[in-house]
Amino acid sequence: MLTVGFVSGISLIIGEVALVSLAFSGQLAPYLSQGIGLILFGTAAACVVTGLRSGFAGAATGPTMATTIALGVIGGSLTATGDELLPTMVAIIVLGSVATAACALLIERFRLANLARFFPYPVSSGFVAGTGGLACVVAPALMGVRLEAEALASLFDPLVVTNWGVGVAYGLGLYFASRRWPSPLLMPGSFIAGTGLLHFGMARFGVSTQEAQDRGLLFAGISGSDLWPPMTLDDAARIDWSAVGPQVPNILVLILVTLLCTALYIGGIELASGRELDWNREFGAVGLGSLAAGLGGAPPGTYVVPTSLRNLMLGAGLKTTSIAVAVVTASPLIFGDVLLTFVPVPLMGGVLLFTGVALLDQ
Repeated sequence: MLTVGFVSGISLIIGEVALVSLAFSGQLAPYLSQGIGLILFGTAAACVVTGLRSGFAGAATGPTMATTIALGVIGGSLTATGDELLPTMVAIIVLGSVATAACALLIERFRLANLARFFPYPVSSGFVAGTGGLACVVAPALMGVRLEAEALASLFDPLVVTNWGVGVAYGLGLYFASRRWPSPLLMPGSFIAGTGLLHFGMARFGVSTQEAQDRGLLFAGISGSDLWPPMTLDDAARIDWSAVGPQVPNILVLILVTLLCTALYIGGIELASGRELDWNREFGAVGLGSLAAGLGGAPPGTYVVPTSLRNLMLGAGLKTTSIAVAVVTASPLIFGDVLLTFVPVPLMGGVLLFTGVALLDQ
């Protein structure tokens, strides 16, 4: 159980750190470390609460790609500036999480989950494909590729080629390898191996960590900072409530996509595991997990199907496995973002590309 929890926790950290770049980009890019802290806290909190409440033992949860894309839209259109920007974004995230939790708990209370089964299949398929397509569009930016016309001339500069070449090769290689060898250890194992090779190459050619960060090869983080807490109570006084109101339509979209993902993923878990779940109970579990995440300033989450099924396949379908996953996922919050400075940015872009291609294929 501990071994499976460690592998699944590492996988969640890799996946969620890659996804957070969707939400904290553009004007929010300077707050990426705080965004990672929020995502990891929400993932850990939701894993514990949802895992203990769910009828699927060993369930793992976290913000989905669709959720982080919705947050990216909010961040890109937010009118708050300066010191008000991060507190206002966190306030919107909390509102979205609490509202999502309320909707999910109401679905459980009035036993409305069966209505989710009436989503037209083409609509569900289009939703999954659209999410995958957006991931494929965003992934190059994480690899240092700018698609603006004036930046195309630098696309084949040696440094830029190194970044996007490694990322694309890793993402597509991971996709085709997963089709040939569908092992739950493939992604975490290959990511750790790729990270080791990069650092070996840096040592071999005398490239320092600072130089690699300056070139975009390694996550830079914020020197001397911790991932948690991302803000204090004093920061709450800086919330620009006038910028929150216009985001209500986007918050509603955030709620809708999270609930839609929940319905899709519950069905996927049922199909893949051969088990029949109480959908109302599962929506309630997701609601409580999102509430726990939201109270810490994190976005709502739902089931992470590959990780949940991996726990079952490896014989660790236990509620305590969810707790073990949460402990591993929360470990960077304890040790700070110094651990993330060893993470290769191109490989994170490759994970995002792999996820997008897999969703399109699905």
